[in-house]
This record gives sequence, C-alpha cells and structure tokens, in this order.
Amino acid sequence: MTKTTPFLTLAPSTNPPPKVTITTPPEQLPPVVPEEEDSWWFTVAAEETGLGSVSV
Repeated sequence: MTKTTPFLTLAPSTNPPPKVTITTPPEQLPPVVPEEEDSWWFTVAAEETGLGSVSV
C-alpha cells in the first residue's frame, strides 16, 4: 500500500460523505438563531480586527 495522507483518509473521493451528516435529520439539529449568530460573529470580528470598541 502507498502512503495515505490524513486528507485522503478523512475525505476519500470515492466514498460517500460521512454517515453522521446523512443520519442526522435537520429536525434534530438545534434551531438557528440569526440574531445570536450575528452578535457572535460581530464579537469575533471585533476581537480579531482589534475593534474592541464595537458593542452589539
């Protein structure tokens, strides 16, 4: 066998996606709250860009 890189083992091109994404119905996923996501992203963006004065 030839060397297999982690990328090939994690994402084989011939195999279907992991069963986790297939067996998990959207109904069981937690509800998405855009407002909370926006505030979270604003906080992360503010910290990463150095704009600590940005308040949500």
